[in-house]
Amino acid sequence: MGSRQPRLYADLSKPRTHWSLVVELPQDGMRLDRFMVMRVRWRSRNQLQTMITEGLVAVNGRVRRKSSIRLKDQDRVVIEIPPEDDVIDPGEIPIEVLRDDGQLIAINKRPGIVVHPTSGHMLTNVLSALHARFRDTANPANDRVPHICHRIDKETSGVLLFAFSERWKAHVSLQFEARTVKKEYLAIVEGRMDRDEGTIEAPILHRTEGWPRLVVREEGLPSRTDWRVERDFGGAQLVRFFPRTGRTHQIRVHAAHIGHPLLADDTYGGRRPVFLSELRGRRAADRDPDEPSILDRVALHSTRLELVHPTTGELYVVEAPLPADLQHAVDALGGAATARTIVPEEEAS
Repeated sequence: MGSRQPRLYADLSKPRTHWSLVVELPQDGMRLDRFMVMRVRWRSRNQLQTMITEGLVAVNGRVRRKSSIRLKDQDRVVIEIPPEDDVIDPGEIPIEVLRDDGQLIAINKRPGIVVHPTSGHMLTNVLSALHARFRDTANPANDRVPHICHRIDKETSGVLLFAFSERWKAHVSLQFEARTVKKEYLAIVEGRMDRDEGTIEAPILHRTEGWPRLVVREEGLPSRTDWRVERDFGGAQLVRFFPRTGRTHQIRVHAAHIGHPLLADDTYGGRRPVFLSELRGRRAADRDPDEPSILDRVALHSTRLELVHPTTGELYVVEAPLPADLQHAVDALGGAATARTIVPEEEAS
């Protein structure tokens, strides 16, 4: 038996000219458009169907213009990608490295950038930026392939972890699945919690209709978030959240569920943009039209991650300070006369 060939990974810092996909047995008999939706997640179904009708999709070397054709096991589907007018160099995307030991790399993700390639962000994403820095396909000995260990939202800033091998990624992913990874987030919420710490246990359902897609429902997945107030500003609070499960948008959904949505989270009830006068009780109609906003994105930051290192077995901890925009919001809110810092009981004693 011959030796197993190393897997080749596409360099995501380079513009793609085509996707080459092989149909596997579970997809035997599947419609072409449905297969493409399943395998090409960074394009919508309408976009993929348009690519088919425009003759950009071939099956086994033959251009097919009908979405309804049925595929067979081991068919090869090749999708041609039209060139973009403005090609962005991912190497120019700022990346703040918090830790890099050659096996894991933790970065402080800035807000407003997606983690991986998606429609409209094929090159403007964190993974492509890391590929631009670490890939060396011409010299396999120096080629370092970053793999995503977990994800955070586009607007969320803070700690984001990658591994430089599938094996190390799998080790970390298993810890996330087993819920042994300790995660901490800092967020600014509207209003004032009724106590200084607590737990939110509310099942989250991902519904197929209605908005928002994620809601608290009895039939949803069990979800738990612990929290502790760090600072009280009167009309808002800085809260440290400890998600014990890993549901999509968990902190945002849970905070809104208890009546304290995150600042600037207009998906789940927070006002955007955020004006200090309104948080202090002034009506929007009475606000000075020249007043600057203090925040224009969801007030959520991944501040700490703790897990077991996949090779050393030692505790791996990485922290990220508040970014400038959230620090600005905290400083602006801290000017309120009612602002106070909450000291946990164990520290106060």
